[in-house]
Amino acid sequence: MLEFVLAIAVKAVATGAFVLAMAVLIERAPPLVAAASIGFPVVVGPGFFLVALQQPTPFLTAAAANAVLTFVATLVFMVVIGRGFARLGVVTLLLCGCGAWAVTAFAVTHSTLELPWSLLLFAAAFAASHLILPFTAEPAPAAAKAPGLRRRPPFGRAIQAGLFVALVTYAADALGERVTAALLTMPVAMMFLTVELKQRVEADVGERIFRWGRMGLVALMSFVLTIHLTAAALGNVPATLLAFLVSIVVAIGLVVTERSLSTLIRDWAAKGPGLGS
Repeated sequence: MLEFVLAIAVKAVATGAFVLAMAVLIERAPPLVAAASIGFPVVVGPGFFLVALQQPTPFLTAAAANAVLTFVATLVFMVVIGRGFARLGVVTLLLCGCGAWAVTAFAVTHSTLELPWSLLLFAAAFAASHLILPFTAEPAPAAAKAPGLRRRPPFGRAIQAGLFVALVTYAADALGERVTAALLTMPVAMMFLTVELKQRVEADVGERIFRWGRMGLVALMSFVLTIHLTAAALGNVPATLLAFLVSIVVAIGLVVTERSLSTLIRDWAAKGPGLGS
């Protein structure tokens, strides 16, 4: 019993410290980095890092491949939150989002799709999401900061995320690759983000963040794909550290792309259909 408590405590503290450090960094970061933060592997990363330390390479690569499918459930969560952000209270909004995530995650974790088909399914779902929550001409803004207000570091969120990841990774053997992947990619950070945005920003700003925040899933996808493709050659831990770096670079690159796309959409809308070449 003591060994179990100590193992959970060490993992929870380590993960919580990482989440806290990322939260403080994002809060004080330049706008470009703050806007890209939705694509940073704040919770997914520590979870897979602990799996990399504990499990053999085949388990890690299988979990990473399964995570590709469970990101479809994360996409559904973001679409539901984005559509309901201006209409629903925070509790109802989270219940709807988490319910949609759970139903989708249950469906995809019971599928037998190979990785190429999983990627195709995610791409199709991403494209279809535009029909429900269209991209707009305005990009996602950086997090709004109240003037003159010094915010306390989010210790509570860090502790909760740390405990969640520690428990999931401790039980990974019993859960198996599919369920472990589903739980590690559960949008815990986005749940915290939803609560914070409902308290801090106007409804249209929060909706825009989730409209464009879907781009961040591409960065998270790059994280798990890097692990899947390189773990056998590099080893579990080096592959996971490389995946951290790749996902952060991709996330920042996506924000730059997002700004360019929003400019193109705005210019096209200003010209009107049928005008120009």
